[in-house]
Amino acid sequence: MDCYHENLVEKRIEYLTLNSKFIYTGLECSDCGATLWNSDTDRKFNSWLEKLYKSDREKFQIQFGLSKNTISCIKKISEPFPGVGISALFKAIVAIYLELGPNTTFQKIINKVIEGEVYRSFRVRGKDRFKIQFKPMPLMEINSMAEFFDETPAQFVEEGILIILSIFVENDQKLKDFWEENIKNKLNALLKVA
Repeated sequence: MDCYHENLVEKRIEYLTLNSKFIYTGLECSDCGATLWNSDTDRKFNSWLEKLYKSDREKFQIQFGLSKNTISCIKKISEPFPGVGISALFKAIVAIYLELGPNTTFQKIINKVIEGEVYRSFRVRGKDRFKIQFKPMPLMEINSMAEFFDETPAQFVEEGILIILSIFVENDQKLKDFWEENIKNKLNALLKVA
């Protein structure tokens, strides 16, 4: 049944995220229970997130694992960027993965990549652990996408890194073209300012 949210009640609302509660006064539909989020709520939430980030940065970290094979590839990609840390490289790759995500062409590329030998070689056991701290808004986007794909944030980050690196390594011409046209310049731009 569709609800048009005609019976709104002002209420104290608790929104749980990052194992913390954002508490605000907002509107709730008494018919369906939906809470309405407006620009004022958005501003307050962003302010609350920034305070949380300053007081407890550990909540904004994601730990994931990568195989030795993947780490070798990371080193190869980072060669043109001396002095750029691995954390900045991971963040740039995840940012590109997030940006390309909804693109239908990218979805076809992902399907091609996960069938390839390179991707499978990156997924082998024997993983080194990494921990990366994200700013509040990128972390919220990662959490949302991970929830959408029924993954943990760590799985989503790891998967994004593996897919982008597989595109870089694969010999398939379509994938090489996609790398040149859609990823390489974005990666260069992001790492130049890192």
